[in-house]
This record gives sequence, C-alpha cells and structure tokens, in this order.
Amino acid sequence: MDIKSELAALQQKNNALVLSVKASGRQLSTTEVEQMEQDADRIIQLKAAIARGESNAAVIDRLNSGLQGVEDVSDGFGGAKSVAATEAKSGFLDLSPAGIKSMARTMADQATEQKALVAGGTVTTQVTLAPNIVRMGGGGLALMSALPVIQHDTPSWKYLRQSVRTNAAAEVAVGATKPTSTVTVTDVDGQLRVFATLSEPVDKYLIRDSAALQRFVGQELVYMVGTKVQAAAVAAFLATSGIQTVSAAAEPIVSVRKGIQAVEDLGFSADLIVLNSADYFDIVTTRNAGGTFDVSNGVGATEEAPRLWGRQVVSVTEGVAAGSALVLDRSAVAIDTDKVGLETEWNPYAGFDNNTVKARTEGRFDFSVFQPSALALVDLAGE
Repeated sequence: MDIKSELAALQQKNNALVLSVKASGRQLSTTEVEQMEQDADRIIQLKAAIARGESNAAVIDRLNSGLQGVEDVSDGFGGAKSVAATEAKSGFLDLSPAGIKSMARTMADQATEQKALVAGGTVTTQVTLAPNIVRMGGGGLALMSALPVIQHDTPSWKYLRQSVRTNAAAEVAVGATKPTSTVTVTDVDGQLRVFATLSEPVDKYLIRDSAALQRFVGQELVYMVGTKVQAAAVAAFLATSGIQTVSAAAEPIVSVRKGIQAVEDLGFSADLIVLNSADYFDIVTTRNAGGTFDVSNGVGATEEAPRLWGRQVVSVTEGVAAGSALVLDRSAVAIDTDKVGLETEWNPYAGFDNNTVKARTEGRFDFSVFQPSALALVDLAGE
C-alpha cells in the first residue's frame, strides 16, 4: 500500500469509528483510544512524508525488513528506528522565539498558581513537539527546529545506518544472471546524554514578585542549552563516517549548489542548507557588477524562511565552521531525546541561608544519522 492509500485508509477507519461511537451513544474503550492515538501519530508521519515529496522511507523499510526479531518503526522522515512501536514519537521541537517565550510564560504561570518557588520545590516545563517543521529565520535555534526529533521511552536503543550503497542494476539479457547491488546496513547504538546549565542565585522575592524575571531567566537558560545541543548535533553529523566532502567552486554560492548536486545525484533530496552565519551574511549581501545583489531579494528578503537555490537555509554561529557548509536531506538524520525534551526546574532550597533560588535547565539528547551519503560537507572558499 502506498503512502497516500495508507493515509486515506487510516482516516476512513477513524472517521467510521467516531461516527459509530456517536451513533450508539457510548464512550470509546481504552483499546480504541490507544489505537486512535497510534493512528494519529502515523497520520502525522504520512502527511509529513507526502509534503516532503518522494522520500527514502521505502528504501529504509526494505533494509530493515531483513533483520530478524527487530520491530521497525518509520520515523516519518525517511529514517527508521529499531524500537517498539510504542517507544518513539517523532516531530519537531518548537524552539522558535515564540515557542521559547510561550514555554517561559507557562513556567511563570505555574510558579504563580502553584507557589512552587516558595513551597512546592520545582516548576517543570517541557518543550512542545510540533508535528510539522517549525519555520524560522536563520540564527538562534533554527536548526533545532528544522530537524526531525524522535522521542524515546528508554535512554538507549539501536537503529540502522546504511554503510554501503553500490548500484549494479543493468539491462539483462534473457536467461542471464541478474547483477547484485550492495546495500549494507549496520547496527548503531543510541544513548541519550545530558546537556544542562544552572542559573546564578536570584533573590527569592524578586522572582516571586516578578513573572517577567522568571520568564527572562527561563528563556535564557533554554536558549543556552539549546545552542549547545544544536552545535553538538552538527558536530555529530560531520563526524559520521561516510558523509560526502565537496570541493569549492569559483564562488561560495556556486559551491553550495555543487553540494546540492552531490546529494541529489545519489537520489536524495537536498532540502536543508546549514551555513555559518558569517558566510550566509556574505552570500546574501554580495553584489554583482551591476550593483544589485546576487541573491534576489537580498535586502528585505523574507527572513522567516531564508532560502538559497530554492532550499531552506539555516545559519548558525556554532557547529559549522566559517568557510564551509552542510547540505543534507533532513530525512537522513534525527535529533533524539526523551519524552520531556528541555526542562526547567526552580529550586527554592539551594540558597536557604540567604533567601536565593536557582534554576536548572537540562535535557537528554543524542543524534542519529541513517544515511551518511545524504550529507555533504562543502568547502565554500573560492578557487
């Protein structure tokens, strides 16, 4: 069954169930609720795959089907996780400026309602997992919100990574032996690691009396941890054996196009470009001999979704060194986390003697690369 047919079948099945329950005047059973939740997750994955266009999910599924005793779960973005079907959910972290502010407001509201900073001990708030890509401009935590995120119930798991891909397909005469293509995968161990930071001690009464201060501290800590997770993700991708390296062309913007070509020549979709913010600035502000910008709409461009060669661009200050770019098919990678994501807690007892409180923001993360050849590290330096 193809993706669109599976999506239509799931939607039809759930609609029929809802109509049946309403007609009979009964409540959904526990089993029916659980099944509908599983179907809802799968529907989100299917819609994401359709929106992205032709994906590599079918290839990954075929690779995984050869493993005995492993239950395969598509992450909905072209990758596959070797975990139980109920152990992982996928989506995108909403670490947009609006998302972080919303989370910080929730922290402040919880503190006010529960008086947790004075008596309750902690206020915990997790990051929202959105079903679709969170469109952001460059900089900040844009990359964290642009990459698929998979949530796990357990701190360790296994997934499959493609290590060899040799295409020997050819025209075959009647009765002749068919050529064998090599598609090799290896088990990779995933293990969540803790990224964390603490705030300086803050006077208890300042925090209790000012929701704005609570929001400010929460936003700052989330941003600080998020930037380090984002940089670690890029470093992990670049350190993976088997990614492509692409030499520079005459100009940086042409080098980027060369990287796109390298990824797409292997059948992947180069739908994300990661640039150092200094390089992105240079590219979009370069003028041609006529005095206009090489990149159309270089001035006044829509910063909510910067693009080069029709692909989404994310500029970062850490992870990708100046003079290079990372071009990738986003379905070939993932950020792994637990069911909480980034969490902020306030401790009113740390400074009991001097009436101060401290905040801690932390989260557990790891980074998966399903198909290394779908990533290209591009040298931008002109020849």
